[in-house]
Amino acid sequence: MIEVEEYKKNVDAYCSTTERLEAEALRSDVHRLVNDLAATCARAQEKDDKLQKEIEKKRDELNSFYVQQMSWEESLAKKDEELGVLNEKVESQDLALADMSAKIFEDGKQAGMMELLDLIKDELFDINFDFLYEEGETASLALPLETDNNEAVAEIASPEVVITSEAMIEPNNMIHPSQASTDPTSSEAVLEPTTRTLPTQTADTTIFENLQDL
Repeated sequence: MIEVEEYKKNVDAYCSTTERLEAEALRSDVHRLVNDLAATCARAQEKDDKLQKEIEKKRDELNSFYVQQMSWEESLAKKDEELGVLNEKVESQDLALADMSAKIFEDGKQAGMMELLDLIKDELFDINFDFLYEEGETASLALPLETDNNEAVAEIASPEVVITSEAMIEPNNMIHPSQASTDPTSSEAVLEPTTRTLPTQTADTTIFENLQDL
C-alpha cells in the first residue's frame, strides 16, 4: 500500500509538472504569436504611413500641376489675345504696304509716262520747229527782193510769225516793173498788199498741242 501511494504521488506530480510545462509552452507560443502579430501590425502601420505620405505628396504634386495648368491656360489665352492684336497690326501693315506699293507703282508709272511725254514733246517740237524753219526759208526766198518802192521786208522771228509786206506778191502774179502797164485799170499793174501766214497747223503740231493740254 505504501508503494502504491508513492506511485500515485509521483504520477500526480509528473502530471502537474507536465501540465505546467505544456501550459508554459503554450503561453510562450501565444506570446510569440502576439509579438509576431504586433510586429506585423507595426510594419503594416509603417507601410501605411509611408504610403499615406506618398499619397499626400502625389496629391500635392497633382494640385500644383492643376494650378500650373490653370496658369498656362490663362497665359495661353493672353498670348492668343496678343497674337490676335499682332495679326490685326500685320494685316493693317500689309494693307498699308500694298497701298504704298500701288502708289509707288502708279507714281513710277506716271513719272515714266510724263518722262515719255516730255520726250515725245521734245521730239515733236524739234520736228515742228525744223518744219516751220524750212517753210519760213521757202517763204523768204519767194519774197521779191526789188520793187518800185523797195519796201519789201521778210521777217521770221518765230515758227508762228506772220510775214506782212505791202509789196509782197504771190509767185504766180510776180511782174517785173518794166512790164507793168501804166493803165490804172489794168489788173496786171495793180500791186495789192498781201499777207502771207506760215503754215503752223500740221499733224505734228496738232499732236504737240494735244500733248500740251495733258
